[in-house]
Amino acid sequence: MADTTASPDVLDLLGKALTSDALKALAKQLDLGLDDVVRLVKAVLPALLQQLDDNARSGDSKNIAAAVNKDHDGAVLDNAVGFLGGGFLGGAGTGILTHVFGNQLDATAARISEQTKLPQSAVRMAMTALAPMAMGALGHVALGAITAAVPWRTSISIAG
Repeated sequence: MADTTASPDVLDLLGKALTSDALKALAKQLDLGLDDVVRLVKAVLPALLQQLDDNARSGDSKNIAAAVNKDHDGAVLDNAVGFLGGGFLGGAGTGILTHVFGNQLDATAARISEQTKLPQSAVRMAMTALAPMAMGALGHVALGAITAAVPWRTSISIAG
């Protein structure tokens, strides 16, 4: 598995969301066995998170932050089974992948296909399904960090 500098919180959130039932739902969509899907997820997520990190370090952090703020609050992680069971179809995954990987998308999918010995079409579909989940995890962590940094008041005092 490739090294990634993603926050442990992001990886923890994804690990919690990718339950056995969620992976089975994705396996059904991809027409693969559970072991194949686990192998695929273990290849796709590090590649995706590493590329997001590389993009952020090369000056795209504002665009990533804007996308997270606009569309990725982490709610997708709350229903991973439904999302991976087909809710991702027609969603934001393709756009995320195009932005994140740019002209390296096909090469990345081919490399993961070769690494996992799984069809490139299954790799691309898994990437499409997992991209919004990765962005959702980033959004969830970012919102948590903002909430922790801002001293919200839980009650309002009214002078009278």
